[in-house]
Formats: sequence, C-alpha cells, structure tokens
Amino acid sequence: MELSDRIDDAVITIHIVTLDPDSNTQGRNTQTVYSAVWTAKTLHESPVEMYLTSIVGTCGSNRINECSEGLVADTDENANFIKEVIKNIISNSKQE
Repeated sequence: MELSDRIDDAVITIHIVTLDPDSNTQGRNTQTVYSAVWTAKTLHESPVEMYLTSIVGTCGSNRINECSEGLVADTDENANFIKEVIKNIISNSKQE
C-alpha cells in the first residue's frame, strides 16, 4: 500500500480530532487530547468505509514526535492487517 493524496483513492483513512484540555487557561496550550479512528474502504463496486479501530490519548508539547510516530506505526499495522485479509480472500478464492 502507498500514501494517497486523494481521499477517493485511499483504502485506509485515519480520522483525528484534537481538543485543548486547557482551553479555559490562556497561554498554556502545552498538550492536546486526541481521538484517532481508522477506517477501511470496502472493495465493492460502491465502497463504504468500515470501522477498524480507534484510540484516545494525550500528547504534550514535549512528545509531539513520539505521538506522531505512534500514530504512523498504528496506521502501518492497520495497513498490514488489511493486506493479510486481502491475501487470505484471494488465496481462499483460488482454492475453490
């Protein structure tokens, strides 16, 4: 699988929402609370997005690289899962 710059071409999509837990405190903005949801597009003629998994976490300004690398690693893990599912479907259809 490869990265896609068009949403219509993507098989796996990550939806990220962030909130500032310190929004009532002016000037702090040192962390965020995030929710990440991974979906995969079905391979039908009229594809729909199916839920894969999700996580919720916090990330401080001193951990931005660690948090982003973790999200990329989780995305890669989900892509590998989808690849295995597709391989199994193809393998099973050849055996029939």
